[in-house]
Amino acid sequence: KYPLEKRKIIFITARVHAAEVSGSFKAEGMLSFLASEESLAVHLRDLYVFKLVPMLNPEGVLAGNFRSSLVGTDLNRRWDSPDEVLHPQIYFLKNYMKMLVAAGREICVFCDLHGHTRKN
Repeated sequence: KYPLEKRKIIFITARVHAAEVSGSFKAEGMLSFLASEESLAVHLRDLYVFKLVPMLNPEGVLAGNFRSSLVGTDLNRRWDSPDEVLHPQIYFLKNYMKMLVAAGREICVFCDLHGHTRKN
């Protein structure tokens, strides 16, 4: 078991696209597993710190948007240079991650959960 401050960080985000409801189910399943007493879950918690953002675009979800935020932008296309006012979800998450790295923490995984449907 590693000390908490020495553990690598795994970020998991979901619902950046409001209509991808299955992303919420995936995030819920991951959280339920990671919080369980399953031996693998316990082992993973001993090795890593998990940071889960289950709904990265709650305003878009509430408004019933399909892929966009309240300002009509696809937040997944704003990671390079998010605006603090127009894309606060991405702006603050990205800055939080930068702050962790600057403090000497290692982010080893960033997993953005999506949900797509196809006929074929």
